[in-house]
Amino acid sequence: MLMIKKILIITFFVISLTGKSHSLFVIRDGEIEEFLQELTLPIIQKSGLESKNIKIYIVNDPAVNAFVSNGQNIFINTGLVTKYTDPNVLRGVLAHEIAHIASGHLARGSEEIKKAQNIMMLTYLAGIISAATSSSDTGYAMLMGGNQVAERLFLKYNRSQEEAADILALEYLRKTNNNPLGLLKILEFFKSQTVGQEIVDEYALTHPISQQRINFIKANLDHFPDSNHDNISIAQNFKTQRIVAKLKGFLDDVDMTINETEGEHNFLNLYRRSIALFQSGQTQRSLQILNELLAKNPKDAYLLELKGQFLYESGDIKNAIIFYKKSLDINGNNFLARIIFAKSILDLDSNNPDLIQIAIDNLKMALLKEKDNLQIYQILSESYKKINDEAMANLSLAEYYLLENDSKNATEYSQKAKKLFNKNNKRGLLRVNDIIEISKNIDTTP
Repeated sequence: MLMIKKILIITFFVISLTGKSHSLFVIRDGEIEEFLQELTLPIIQKSGLESKNIKIYIVNDPAVNAFVSNGQNIFINTGLVTKYTDPNVLRGVLAHEIAHIASGHLARGSEEIKKAQNIMMLTYLAGIISAATSSSDTGYAMLMGGNQVAERLFLKYNRSQEEAADILALEYLRKTNNNPLGLLKILEFFKSQTVGQEIVDEYALTHPISQQRINFIKANLDHFPDSNHDNISIAQNFKTQRIVAKLKGFLDDVDMTINETEGEHNFLNLYRRSIALFQSGQTQRSLQILNELLAKNPKDAYLLELKGQFLYESGDIKNAIIFYKKSLDINGNNFLARIIFAKSILDLDSNNPDLIQIAIDNLKMALLKEKDNLQIYQILSESYKKINDEAMANLSLAEYYLLENDSKNATEYSQKAKKLFNKNNKRGLLRVNDIIEISKNIDTTP
């Protein structure tokens, strides 16, 4: 039976997904996810796929790899991001994975695919974010996040599928005025790492690399503008270095990071250092550096969000709310931050109905992007209880249990909501009836 360890790290957080012999650590962070979306959106559009259906997640694993699972979810390891600090490499790898999705290359044997889907269905469909009981879990979560994946359930492709994905990836890159040098770079590296018949790296294991694939890309370089130069904008390069600094700040050994960044004054090192200092418990020193960065970058939404996180985890919820709001006023598309902003309001333990309504409004907005997020429904239920809307509180719990595939509780709370809804609330009544009907068809077989 697959068990999921649910842990929250406020804004930047790691979810541990563990099974009998499988362990997967997924990182959720608004800044990182927005950058990856920005990097891949033009490619997704040229692929003919719906961008809203493509989800890109970061896996905390030092092995260099990327993989697709359960339809249209792309997972990319921290090892790939931090080792190849080049947006062209990331773009090339992601273009290749998108090509696999567009080509339907998701089968490798019924039993193995079933195992992979079990994990991904539980994480994605049931909500990849989960609320922790308290922020005291933070240190433990980050410690767990430092472990490697025990057993990887990546899809293995054959050579013909890889070559077909290469063809499509090159087409997407050409149509978006990007060159394939990044993809070529990583293929050449892993080809050089193959010793005889022994495969020494995860990426080469799951994506068979042949000289033929490398030759094909080289032969097509003439079809690309500026094919001999990395077409990386200054902004994209900086954003890449910035997410690498953030990952290293949270995930690397804190003492090593603090020592390495001692006396450094550029933005990236200070960003990394501030995070590491906070991770080590040196909150005031961390906030001092973050304030210095904010003084020069007062409208940086992610710096404001990070300060909100530091304040929240330090117990200063009132001021955390202020900075979360400032961040959202600048970047309203950070739906993960909206969830935490709402949770912060509830943690303030205020019965002010106007404040509670703000929390509810932000959670509803978050649902536009995170519609299968368990945490949202938990916080919504708490919020509705505070304003004595028991019908909506019960409906929110019904939604929660429906995502958990718990038909008994989904039906129970739907029935409770149904009794409390005004007969004129046709939308609410329709939804509870839908949940009751759906629950009848949930397979509860272990």
